[in-house]
Amino acid sequence: MTIEDDITPKEDRKVMDFVTDYMKRIRNGELVIDSKMAQSITRFLPNGYSHPLGMLIASSLTQFRESDDYDNFIEAARDAKRWIEEAWDQGIISEGNGLIGKHQECEKERIRLENELTLLSKKFELLDEKYQTALSEIGVLREKLYRDGVKQK
Repeated sequence: MTIEDDITPKEDRKVMDFVTDYMKRIRNGELVIDSKMAQSITRFLPNGYSHPLGMLIASSLTQFRESDDYDNFIEAARDAKRWIEEAWDQGIISEGNGLIGKHQECEKERIRLENELTLLSKKFELLDEKYQTALSEIGVLREKLYRDGVKQK
């Protein structure tokens, strides 16, 4: 069982889902980070030191992923959410072209179309066999009718 499984308060679950979704969207290229802005925009912490916003996000995400204590995990998730939202507001994070996500969708569609093509090809083969059989039977019936018609004359 993981810490993620133990999250009970609704607000904590929302924060954890927000951060997890952010990491997924970054990996998929749906969001992009302007690295120059991420390093140039800084924030002062209560300890009096100034840190680049990009480093604050990275640090809180690392704590989020590596924490094995619920309180530290949630605190890191809250910090990450706060820094991510601020970076978004500052224009450091923006929508990306999501090429990886689009590629995955296209790959699923390609597989679906391949399966549909296979199914339709099999149906076509069955219908073609029936058609060829029907043509053959028509030929036999014509021949029979012709022979019977010739005999009656």
